[in-house]
This record gives sequence, structure tokens and C-alpha cells, in this order.
Amino acid sequence: MPTFAPLPGPFQPEAWANGGGLTTELAREPEVDDWHWRASVAQIEQPGEFSTLPGVQRLLVPLDAPLTLHHDDQPSPVARLAVHRFDGAGRTRCELPQGPSRAFNLMLRHGHRAQLLARPLLGTQWLPPARWLVYLAAGRAQLSEADGDRLTLDTDQPVWVQPGAGRRVLIDGAGDLVLARLDPD
Repeated sequence: MPTFAPLPGPFQPEAWANGGGLTTELAREPEVDDWHWRASVAQIEQPGEFSTLPGVQRLLVPLDAPLTLHHDDQPSPVARLAVHRFDGAGRTRCELPQGPSRAFNLMLRHGHRAQLLARPLLGTQWLPPARWLVYLAAGRAQLSEADGDRLTLDTDQPVWVQPGAGRRVLIDGAGDLVLARLDPD
């Protein structure tokens, strides 16, 4: 696998399982209905119920505005770019205290584990050697590796980053960055 592998588009929005919104799938592994993990970006335009997904652990990051999630009627305010983990089996209702927002959603099944980070990108940061799904929610950035491989990253463009053994990748730019560390199945 090359160091940088942009995910092939076009990415098409599809209805939520409960019909209450739209989501755009970015990637899943394996690429079958019985996936172990799935990454997507949801467009949340109005308050409402999330789909109930038994057996799924969810990690959600509001990208544009904060959300308030009610898990079994217990409110959980979630700040913009904060990672919120919850069990997909429970009843979850969403409120939009500052208006509509996109949300990065990482869903895990079958005991699969992942690390999800979201933060403003202001300048330069290093990615530790690992396999990362990089999603730039806003702005523009450049990925580079020590040997000179480079890739310009635009808003809403997901890319796999997998540096060679013992090598690190530099991300330079400005915007909102979501990083998912996922081990291959």
C-alpha cells in the first residue's frame, strides 16, 4: 500500500436506517454487510432519533456545531470536535442547540477497537506510525513523508495514511481534522 491512498469517490448520501437523516459512507472493513467498522459523515438538519443499532459501539464527532445527545433520556452535551462514545443499542435522540451540523461517525462491531481524534489543524503536526483514516472536515492541508511523497488534502476528502515501518507523516495546513486509527482486519 502506498503511504497515501485517497478513498475513491464519488461518495453518495444514503438514508439512515430509521429514515431520519442522511449519511455518506466513507469506508468500511470488510466491504460486506457484516462489517467490523464503518466510517461516515452524517448531515443532521433537524432534531430527532438516531437509528438503534444493537451490537454497535459508536464514536461521534460534531463537525460544525455542538450537539446534545439524549441516551435513554439522559442529556449529554457534545462540543464541536469532541469525541463522544456510546452504545448503538440504546435509544438516542439528538438536539441541535446551535443549528444543523455534520457529524463524523465511526461504528465498531465484533469487538473491533479504534482510536478517534478530532482537532483544529493550525500549522504542523506529526502522525505516529500506524494506519490512519484522515478526514479534513474544513480547510486545506498537505501530507508529506520524509522521502518526499506528498498529497494535498481538500475539505471532505478522506485518505488512508500508512507510512512505512518506522516512518512518520507530517500534516501541515489549517482546518478541522479527524483522525481514525484503524488496524486492518
